[in-house]
Amino acid sequence: MKPRFLIDFTGFSGTYSFSIFGIKTDMNSHFLSAVAPYIKKEVLTHQQQVCRLYKHSLKCLMSWSTDRDIFMEKATELRKRFRDNASLDPNSP
Repeated sequence: MKPRFLIDFTGFSGTYSFSIFGIKTDMNSHFLSAVAPYIKKEVLTHQQQVCRLYKHSLKCLMSWSTDRDIFMEKATELRKRFRDNASLDPNSP
């Protein structure tokens, strides 16, 4: 599948690279300074990562559940698994 659009930066000189739809390109410092506020560079804490994982897990579980009772049972099991692993070190494999 081809990308919807291709941005050509061949007229610019610089060593900064930027990826649009998986296409790596170079850009100069002026263009980089104009684009920088719109580039999402979000650093998440471990707690935020775990909360998002739990939230996405519940949504996935809900999409596969055919009955509310089954969902509640599986959600309780999922919550237990998260609580059991809460004391693990974030840097452990």
